[in-house]
Amino acid sequence: MNTIHIANNRSTERNVGIDVGKDVLDIAILELDTHWQIANDDAAIQELVKQLRRYKLTRVVVEATGGYERRVAKPVLPGSFRCLSCSP
Repeated sequence: MNTIHIANNRSTERNVGIDVGKDVLDIAILELDTHWQIANDDAAIQELVKQLRRYKLTRVVVEATGGYERRVAKPVLPGSFRCLSCSP
């Protein structure tokens, strides 16, 4: 999945990327070489926000996908994360 070699990534930042689908979210933290998938529903997203708080994240990047990203960005924004939306 990773296209960047982790050994060459000397950044102290931790970024999470969220690929948004109608029914599923793909979450990846490049710097930790980890990724997982959850349902795109309110209960799963609330649990995701709790999980993400455990990491010292610099930012959350959410794919803008026809409005489906709003369900993710809304609970993340009031938290302690800088949330960015980007076009696919």
